[in-house]
Amino acid sequence: TDGFQILGGANADGLYFRTSKTAGLAGSYAWDTRMFIAAGGNVGIGETAPSGKLHITDGDGQVSSGVYITNERNANNNNYIRFRKARQSTGTTHTVITSGDYLGEIAFQGCDATNGYETGATIYAITEGTIASDQIPTNLQFHTENTSGTHAERMRISADGNVGINDTSPDEKLDVGGAIHLTGDRADGTEVGLYLSHASGLGEIISNGADATTVGTLLLAVRESDGQNQNTALKLDSNSRISLSNNDSGGTANTVFGY
Repeated sequence: TDGFQILGGANADGLYFRTSKTAGLAGSYAWDTRMFIAAGGNVGIGETAPSGKLHITDGDGQVSSGVYITNERNANNNNYIRFRKARQSTGTTHTVITSGDYLGEIAFQGCDATNGYETGATIYAITEGTIASDQIPTNLQFHTENTSGTHAERMRISADGNVGINDTSPDEKLDVGGAIHLTGDRADGTEVGLYLSHASGLGEIISNGADATTVGTLLLAVRESDGQNQNTALKLDSNSRISLSNNDSGGTANTVFGY
């Protein structure tokens, strides 16, 4: 029958928790280490050289069995993973954290061309602003690594709920540091569109100037799907003048207003 062993490792390197299976030769038992507690306190499940406090692996060549957190109760309970941070903890005393402290990190890694693990994407939770009683303002940062090997922030959700894409200081609900490409259909199956809705019935499209002393110019352009042959169909300049086909000379070749 199968058995169970707890063994002390050589040179006091840790404790091995093993179970047996009858797969050995001539009816002998083959023992497999299921859990290992290293001398330094790290725990490995399926891993005899744990890199952290808990290291889980399915073993070489094995199909991943994953990690499950299950709640089975006739009540509205949720499963959770909780990350905690204090500057110092002595007994029940915790020292307040400061703005800029990391509350948690989730890193996604893969084996690279040199057979080492490289981080391809990371999610950080970082405090920002004043820390007070019942108040821990925190942002979420999403980092990815590109084909040049640069691991950088790509999106941020600020403590106030503003979202920045290629913008680390979003001051509106959505700030995008770059162009936006809209594709697909509306909910009713018709063409793609950009919709502005407000209780007042008013919507704004604003083109900011290059600095605090200038105002912007707004262009509406058309082009092919591959980005080629772009033509300006309408131009609204800082003097409230409107021209079609980018004709701002006041000539008669195209329709102009305000010149």
